[in-house]
Amino acid sequence: MSNRLPEKLAGLRKEYGFTQSDVAQKLNISVTEYMNWENGNTICSIEQLKILADTYNVSLDDLVDNTKEIRRKQEPETTTINIPFMVNSSSNSANIADTEDIVRPYSDTVPTQELTEGTIRVDLNGLNQAGSASGQTLTQTFTQSMTIRPKQEEEDDDTEPGPRKGHAILIAVALALIATAVFVGILLFGRRNTPVSVSQVNRIALGDKYSLYIDKNRSLQVRGVFEPASEFKNVVQVSAYDSHALGLTENGTVVNSVSDAATETWKNVVMIAAGKNHSAAVRKDGTVYCSGSGAACRVSEWKDVEQIAAGDEVTIAVHKDGTVSASGSVPAGIADLRDVRAVSIGRNTYAFILKDGKVKVFPSGSERAAEAAVWTHVDEIAAGNNTVAGILKDGRAVISAADEDVKERVLSWGDLRYIAANGETIVAVDKNGKMHGAGDNTYNQYDETEESPEPSETPEIVLDTPTNITFSETTANIVIKWSTVEHADYYEVTVNTSPLTKIKSAGNSTSIPSSSLVSGTEYIVTVTAYANDEKKYGTSETARVRYYYNAITIELTPVRDIRDSVDGNSWKFSWYPVEHADYYLFTLEGQPQIRIDGTEYVLDASLAGLQNGSTYTIHVQACSEDTKYAPSQETVITRQYTRLSYSVTLVFKDESNNEVGRMTVNAEPGKYLLSALIQDAMPGGYELKEDLEIEVSSNLEKDVSVLTIHQDPEPTEEPVDE
Repeated sequence: MSNRLPEKLAGLRKEYGFTQSDVAQKLNISVTEYMNWENGNTICSIEQLKILADTYNVSLDDLVDNTKEIRRKQEPETTTINIPFMVNSSSNSANIADTEDIVRPYSDTVPTQELTEGTIRVDLNGLNQAGSASGQTLTQTFTQSMTIRPKQEEEDDDTEPGPRKGHAILIAVALALIATAVFVGILLFGRRNTPVSVSQVNRIALGDKYSLYIDKNRSLQVRGVFEPASEFKNVVQVSAYDSHALGLTENGTVVNSVSDAATETWKNVVMIAAGKNHSAAVRKDGTVYCSGSGAACRVSEWKDVEQIAAGDEVTIAVHKDGTVSASGSVPAGIADLRDVRAVSIGRNTYAFILKDGKVKVFPSGSERAAEAAVWTHVDEIAAGNNTVAGILKDGRAVISAADEDVKERVLSWGDLRYIAANGETIVAVDKNGKMHGAGDNTYNQYDETEESPEPSETPEIVLDTPTNITFSETTANIVIKWSTVEHADYYEVTVNTSPLTKIKSAGNSTSIPSSSLVSGTEYIVTVTAYANDEKKYGTSETARVRYYYNAITIELTPVRDIRDSVDGNSWKFSWYPVEHADYYLFTLEGQPQIRIDGTEYVLDASLAGLQNGSTYTIHVQACSEDTKYAPSQETVITRQYTRLSYSVTLVFKDESNNEVGRMTVNAEPGKYLLSALIQDAMPGGYELKEDLEIEVSSNLEKDVSVLTIHQDPEPTEEPVDE
């Protein structure tokens, strides 16, 4: 039967008119954490369920039992305590309203009236855990009504108790009552408003010899060598750096693997961070505790802190506004970060997730920083010694590491939830609770078993590991083949695409669409053999291979029949379309490459600075937007740029319309003044009668009227006086 708790929580909340934020505030948790309860992603603690049951006036049994429907309680439950008193008075009853008076010194507090038969009732429904724990007055935490029943006198007792003795008995009984009520209140309700619960934060930690993981049942799983394991049993967060570990309890206190008096006094903690030699924690009010290092613990001024991380003499905090504070020596650039969501510190590496899902790694000039810069949609991050690993939104792993074996193994994981690093070792837990590990495992810090594996019989035969994994590509698919494994009934193949590709195949081959792969990318492909009879044939070891994918493409046909024509200053080129081509790249010698979406291009000769009569080289290449089609080979042609010109014959005539001369000029199409065409070629002794405009559009002959220049007559000789 499916879990009905999310359905019941949502129904009750809506019935009472609460928002998710209202309920989260009452439980002192984040809205996101409460939403995960209603979505069925996580399960709340029994203490939190008690609070919800009380809030909605339903029984805890009805709330958690999937077979039961919700029924309202008829009235609030109360706890009644009957205590006999020895009194000597005729008074009927006494009411104790001020519980502070009950615990004051006798001489100041004893009521003057004596008490008679009655009952003391303590209503524990109003008992407040905070008041009980902090010593607030019990008037604020529960109400009492007292009625006294006289004790039967013993036959041999001749002396009646005096008033003072009766008062003393009353005080003793009242004190016992208060102690009992407080004890019962703490027992039943002491953990009602827990400030911290199991969430995504600090679910897994990796030390030098151990790993710590809080599983889906809220139990701490310890692997490797971790001596103070028993002290960490009931923690809701874990953090580690080498041999130092911290745990956070539900009530906001801290457990430390090393002796530190300061951390024992911390309260209201919501997040912890273990450094090499120091401890740090975020308080509920956004301020920070720190102990153990002067350099790393200059944190007293920090406010509004949401996340914290600790390293070797370094503490880094992420504030609510996405800015970063650091204490200790950190690489340049960290203090300038903005829009940060999470941080992880390794020995030589600092990794940050930004709010847009990208990653920044420091030192900024390192190989790790360059490789991580291209990651997107990152949800979790873990920094080790010159190693950075992360989890994407789709559960795949990403990693930048010098150790290729570690890198290959991590990239084969999928459906991950939590990840941690230490040195060159990486551990992660997937959505099914299975732990994965890569790197040094000297102390058995990790294994790859389920959280609660079912006992199974040892199979008679273990299937052989698949071998001879090969790949062949088409434009549409990638075909994966391997050698048949004897007795195997089917195979499971995974490829760490985004999202993860997982295929079951009855035969020794399968295929995946090439569209799910990115050309030029390396993938990890796994093949595992299975048998239907698992008792007889055990599952094989998983075969892992690297596959570097280069997309197969079809080269487009080259452009053909490029034609050109000149019209004035316009030089036009055209060609036939190429099948599957979406655009063309056109290049004229000495000019920049131009993308052409059609099959023609008109070039402005003047803007291009072309010279009339010069020869130029032209390149045209067909291209496609579809990645399965590669660009064609370039088609290269040479053409002479020759502007069009016409022959113009000018016939010069005088005023009597007699031809006095002629000339022929070549002119490009256009409009010209006669004087511009003639220039200095006028017949001698003549000038233009009128400077007309001529339009040149074809070969033509044009009459030109001229005026005769009248020259002065030759001068006569003067007579010479004798």
